[in-house]
Amino acid sequence: MIPSITTRKPDAEMQVGGTKIKIFAPEGLTEAEQQYCHQEIVRSVADCLRSARDESESGGA
Repeated sequence: MIPSITTRKPDAEMQVGGTKIKIFAPEGLTEAEQQYCHQEIVRSVADCLRSARDESESGGA
């Protein structure tokens, strides 16, 4: 049985502005797979922040 996200503890949490992000990693990943996933999450958050900054500098869409 897969534990419910509401009862499972997040593997990582971060705060971006007023948004709390909870990350639930799939179980059974190797250390290398976990590192890759972490790097992709960091890259994705940075891309979102960069995009939001660029939109605010250009006056939005």
